[in-house]
Amino acid sequence: MADAFIIASTRTAGGRRKGRLSGYHPALLAGMMLDELVSRAGIDPAMIEDVIMGCVSQVGEQASNMGRNSILSSKTIPESVPGTTVERQCGSSQQALHFAAQAVMAGAMDIVIAGGVESMTRVPMGSTTALAVQAGLATSANAGREARYPGVEFSQFASSSASSPGPRRSRANTASPSVTSTCSRSTAIARPPSPPNPARSATRSSR
Repeated sequence: MADAFIIASTRTAGGRRKGRLSGYHPALLAGMMLDELVSRAGIDPAMIEDVIMGCVSQVGEQASNMGRNSILSSKTIPESVPGTTVERQCGSSQQALHFAAQAVMAGAMDIVIAGGVESMTRVPMGSTTALAVQAGLATSANAGREARYPGVEFSQFASSSASSPGPRRSRANTASPSVTSTCSRSTAIARPPSPPNPARSATRSSR
């Protein structure tokens, strides 16, 4: 199995509700991070084989494939580079990093960018469900899930307590963190072109 190395990384500062970063379209913010990452890594952007972007609220300005839109919003990455978006709630950008590393370690790709972006000012938490309800559309609740977990409200914060005794609606912790921020991050993952020097590899891996 091939080794995967982080060759460069960058991110914006963490933002706050209606703060300085809230004036940036999230795709543009992510595109700016991609440009900076390419500059720091010193790579030919045409060599990038995929951009994997984590994003939770994929609606409005964050809809229609944030990974691809971040590429189209950048100044350096060509249209030939593909992009995709993953959503694993608050672990979305971490999952993007895992997928990128797995692609390199499996030998399927040599250079992959992983990152994430979220603007909770421009796209508030819960927008994907709230806007669907406003439009008269159904939500993720369905007969199969209700039959298996009657009366339980699910969120990413639910734990094994969902199966413990007690009032049905208290089985899942549905409280959402009161975090409203805007930020973007990106990391370049690559496979070395030749067997690395063990001492150098240890140094790079410890950074």
